[in-house]
Amino acid sequence: MEKVEPRVSGLIEDVYAKYLRSLEKGLEEGVSASPHAEALCLMALLEGESLFTGSGRRRESDRSAVRETTLRFIDERYRV
Repeated sequence: MEKVEPRVSGLIEDVYAKYLRSLEKGLEEGVSASPHAEALCLMALLEGESLFTGSGRRRESDRSAVRETTLRFIDERYRV
């Protein structure tokens, strides 16, 4: 959609900027040595999950397992 409608790209970037800042703030308060890079990694992980296991996707049946794996990864990495 973003490639078809340039206005959508700007709106999405605005949403991502707020999302990124929120993640960075949480990581700054925690155990991260590189909050910006880790926030970008987490955003990519979470956004990418929907591309592969979202509704109607080929790997939709794996969604629950991917969710559990993601939550376990986050819990293990950021448990304080």
